[in-house]
Amino acid sequence: MTSEAPPFGIEGLTTAWVDASLHASGALPAASHVASVSAKPVGERGGVNGDAFHLALTYEGEPGPARLVAKFGTPGVRGVAVFQGWYEREVRFYEQFATRTPLRTPQAHAVALGGPGECVLLLEHLDPLVHGDQERSCTLEQALAVARAIGAHHATWWGSPEIEAAEWLPDTTVGLTRASRVAGAFARALDGAGTLLTPDVRAARGRLAEAYVPLLEAIARPPRTLTHGDFRLDNLFFSEGAPIEVAAIDWQFACRTRGAYDLAYFLGLDLEPSARADVEGPGIEAYLEALAAGGATYDRAEFERDYNIALLASLAVFTIGAGSPSPNPRMDRVHAQGIERLCAAIEARGALGVLDSLG
Repeated sequence: MTSEAPPFGIEGLTTAWVDASLHASGALPAASHVASVSAKPVGERGGVNGDAFHLALTYEGEPGPARLVAKFGTPGVRGVAVFQGWYEREVRFYEQFATRTPLRTPQAHAVALGGPGECVLLLEHLDPLVHGDQERSCTLEQALAVARAIGAHHATWWGSPEIEAAEWLPDTTVGLTRASRVAGAFARALDGAGTLLTPDVRAARGRLAEAYVPLLEAIARPPRTLTHGDFRLDNLFFSEGAPIEVAAIDWQFACRTRGAYDLAYFLGLDLEPSARADVEGPGIEAYLEALAAGGATYDRAEFERDYNIALLASLAVFTIGAGSPSPNPRMDRVHAQGIERLCAAIEARGALGVLDSLG
């Protein structure tokens, strides 16, 4: 912690605050000081629910980190961010869980919440790791590394009393208490998705909309784990050497669900249909092996059902996103591509059949 008042927008960020934050986190020797800080927007890849900036730093004395990332709340989405608790979730994640999970996350040099919709995070820059790209998909080796990494993370928090006691963590990304209010948005989004939906999914859109709340209730039943909630390539970084290291950013959607949610979200959204047959099966096996190595038990039949439920719940996220005001052209493409990939995965697995088993 630092006595310097935290900024809640890039215009308020000062050299003195960055200096105090790096000293407080142990990243800068006491005799050294930050001499200058320059900021550049991350751009279209910087997230849609927060304003993110690359910071370049110079020093007097022994240098500290050459680059950092600063992230703030976005004025245009603060109402929904407060309603959904996005900023609080990310700040609390870094405060309570980030340093105790095997899944690499950026070191947080400072995090703070302000008034409604205000936050700041001063984070490690993940150079030289390479940022994933949802539009371009990934290699088999990267997908297996992701599956192992999220499996080890889930195993750490499997059935954890600590995550159950964290009142700021909702059950599913939207929270079960808010699910019925979101169901209408899903119904409207399905009607507007048009030809992005495959014929079978389009024919089932009425059943899907009616099943929205039961789908979320099913994926939120115990035993649960700490899930990322938006686990896709745009929020992942990779090392270029072997073994591949995976790091995850953007924890605004952190929540409690069954473990299959993150894996299905990743494999369903990030695999081209032509590659799924070669990647999905090995990815599932790698995930379950990592879970078992971490001491977590996931009944295979339950996992398969949960995976199908998660594909349908993920489709809801992306159809609602596609039907909402767009922050930039890239997210239009990502939403459309995500819907098409998820529909292909749903049909390939016959995941619509799970609707018959929901209470």
